[in-house]
Amino acid sequence: MNIQRERVTGCARITTALLGVIAAHAANAQCPHAWAQGFGDPGLGMNDGPMAWAVFDPDGPGGTPAALHVGGWFGAAGGVHVNHVARWTGTGWAALADGISGANVLAMAAYDPDGGGPFPGALFVGGDFFTAGGISAPRIARWDGASWAPVAGGLLGGVVRALAVFDDGTGEMLYAGGDFQTSSGNPVPRIAK
Repeated sequence: MNIQRERVTGCARITTALLGVIAAHAANAQCPHAWAQGFGDPGLGMNDGPMAWAVFDPDGPGGTPAALHVGGWFGAAGGVHVNHVARWTGTGWAALADGISGANVLAMAAYDPDGGGPFPGALFVGGDFFTAGGISAPRIARWDGASWAPVAGGLLGGVVRALAVFDDGTGEMLYAGGDFQTSSGNPVPRIAK
């Protein structure tokens, strides 16, 4: 009986020692995954915080490839004046016309409102702005790859904080969420499609 108990106790000591060695080795091992500079060069960063991201392809197959678009608090990206919204070209940042004037972009979504193809027809941006590309666009605007346009009557009474595309069974629709209350005089308390 003592022999059996000693074997069990001895196995427990060996197991505990092995687990300690494995844990120590794992703690000292370098993780193969790590964060790196976003685009490999610190000069390609932004002068303030990005808040929203979307991949948008204005042309579809055979045209300009899909690109990463970023919106936020920043006015410059990679030294380029972009006015709160920018497109990554593969080598640097580019402005979207005159960008968003005087306020921040907080949400972005690529959406094809016409349902004309497999590629989104427009990039929608939301935030606390009133002007996009020099035109009136209260809190929400549409970028088609070349110019800005307003979206319906805008969203008034608060900020657009989120945009998402969702199919509720009747087809894809763009949904907006935030602090807003009305659109074109109609009540849309904090969520609209």
